[in-house]
Amino acid sequence: MELNYVQLSNAISQNNISIVQLSQEIAEYMITQATQLSQLKLLLNNSVNELNNSLYNQYVKQTYIIQQLNVVDANLNAYQSTVNSVNNIQNQSISTLQGQVSSLINQVASLQNQIGSANSQIYSQQLQINSLSSQLGSIQAGTVVLTTGADCDGQYYLVCNTAHTICFGARSASINGSCN
Repeated sequence: MELNYVQLSNAISQNNISIVQLSQEIAEYMITQATQLSQLKLLLNNSVNELNNSLYNQYVKQTYIIQQLNVVDANLNAYQSTVNSVNNIQNQSISTLQGQVSSLINQVASLQNQIGSANSQIYSQQLQINSLSSQLGSIQAGTVVLTTGADCDGQYYLVCNTAHTICFGARSASINGSCN
């Protein structure tokens, strides 16, 4: 089929129009794609920035937490040291108190021994008193008086009656008379 010049011109014109339209569509598509890519890049940058900010905030929080844990650890160490010191003091106090209690027990035992010895002496003295009482009871007199005077050189003596005395004192109880 042969084309004449007019038909050929018309076909070329139509093709030119189609090429122009295609070029415009391609240009619009590229612009759209470029715009979308730019928006996507912006979104990605924003996301990256947000992620970086989040990571930095997490780092700051973790650093703060680590610092607080270090403070808590130091406080726990100080508390443990204090507890150990208190335990040592308590142990020393218990040992000291045990020593004091043992010393007091020994003192009580010594005092009990002294009390026993004193009771023995009291018993012995009571026997002597009973013996003296018995001896005094055997003296026959109206009134017996323990006094001092020139009759026994200032020593103590018992007045049996007006004629006889019994002396006691530093002169080892010399007898100057009897009450018989």
